Amino acid sequence: TQTECVLDHCSTGHKCGNQRMQQGVQAALALDSTPGKGIALMADDLIEKGEFVA
Repeated sequence: TQTECVLDHCSTGHKCGNQRMQQGVQAALALDSTPGKGIALMADDLIEKGEFVA
């Protein structure tokens, strides 16, 4: 479980790097057709282990 900072309670304010949902930061994702499997959700960039994906 990960907890995101709340702007009003974080001493670093808008500079906080732990506000991905509030700031709209998302992984680059795309839908792709895969032969024999249907539609797949693919990442445009490498997603590191433990990285948040919205």
